[in-house]
Amino acid sequence: MSQSSTSSPVENFTIAFDQTGNACTLQLSWENTQASVKFSEKK
Repeated sequence: MSQSSTSSPVENFTIAFDQTGNACTLQLSWENTQASVKFSEKK
């Protein structure tokens, strides 16, 4: 898991998924923090 600061405050807790090829990134954002986890299907 990686953590960073947001460029502007996020008022509502937000969960987002970004798909790239066979992998996906789960992004969690709230206030001034963004955390993300990359994962993919194990074959």
